[in-house]
Amino acid sequence: MNEKDEELKIVDLELLITIAILGAIFLSELDKYNTHLKLSNKKPFWNDLEARNVLIISKIIISIAAIITFLLAIKNIEDLKQKNQNLNNAYINALAAFFFVLSALLLLIGVLKYPSESIIVAEEVIL
Repeated sequence: MNEKDEELKIVDLELLITIAILGAIFLSELDKYNTHLKLSNKKPFWNDLEARNVLIISKIIISIAAIITFLLAIKNIEDLKQKNQNLNNAYINALAAFFFVLSALLLLIGVLKYPSESIIVAEEVIL
């Protein structure tokens, strides 16, 4: 496999990650609209368990995308080292990707550890 094919695969993977993140954002927005319907005393399209599951799926998608992004950043550093090119920008990208992984995993842990928090917030606003 030549260098161009490998770069093309990386770009394709980055496009898939972007689509996955956009899908997760769409799920999150649907969850927010579901909460809006619930607070407006209208019929929501998801019950509390379904809304929680959608939120968990969204956070899992974001976490996987973050991990892949971090791995791609590390691969980029290795490729640049082999080519003896400047690594400053690559290190900054890897650091940003690391913080993306950290924040995504913390959000996922929060949803898994405190499953009723989003539901409780919605009920407290009604009171």
